[in-house]
Amino acid sequence: MISDWLCRCRPPELTSDVIHVWRLDLEAPEALPGDLTALLTQAESERARAFLSARRRHEFTALRALLRRLLSYYLGGVAANEIELTENRHGKLSVKNAETQFNLSHSGRWGVLCFALGRRVGVDVELKSPGLDLSRLAQRVFSPREIERFESLSAGERKEAFFRAWTRKEAFVKAHGEGISLGLKRFDVTLEPGRVAQLLASRIPGDRSGNWQLADLDFGLEHAAALCVERLPPPLRSIECFEWDGVGDGDGISSFSASH
Repeated sequence: MISDWLCRCRPPELTSDVIHVWRLDLEAPEALPGDLTALLTQAESERARAFLSARRRHEFTALRALLRRLLSYYLGGVAANEIELTENRHGKLSVKNAETQFNLSHSGRWGVLCFALGRRVGVDVELKSPGLDLSRLAQRVFSPREIERFESLSAGERKEAFFRAWTRKEAFVKAHGEGISLGLKRFDVTLEPGRVAQLLASRIPGDRSGNWQLADLDFGLEHAAALCVERLPPPLRSIECFEWDGVGDGDGISSFSASH
């Protein structure tokens, strides 16, 4: 469990043996990164205006603005709206010609972003929405091994187990950069209560479970979240987790926690 990180006015240095994870409360206007639209490119502003839902416009603008604000720090002061982002055919963003890797997700009131140097990362957060037919969903997205373990749990354990597994699987396929097109049944993750987040097996050609590290992120009782990190030298020393609560030019960072 990672916790009790000191408040800072801006991101600490990002090194190749550390992962930075940030979360943003999308329902707290005072926590948003200054003048949001000024941080976006013209194309991003136009994309935001195209959303019919005001909430969706806000989520896209806030998270993309924070992404650019943080990347500006990590890239040594490049103007936020001048950072050149590219998008692969599966929708994963990257910085053109830069070693910095990142990923982002949002659900409910939370947005989350992760950053690494020279290693692939993926992150996912999910609101534990009520009323879902979890057994039916599990049949669609879990591997046979995961389904067997899921169905062995009591009815009271299944909701937490489902979202625990779902966020771990989403983080994994996002780290690969192919999203769900990678095939959600082609690998197995832990999901039982009390078991650490772990990739148990990968049946993806050229891949193996030891290539990846999973970690759960603490987003309170109403959300589940997970991080996936590529294992490369040097060994990962720490996962540092921050909550953005800055105003104006972005000063102010408080901590939250992760388990791995």
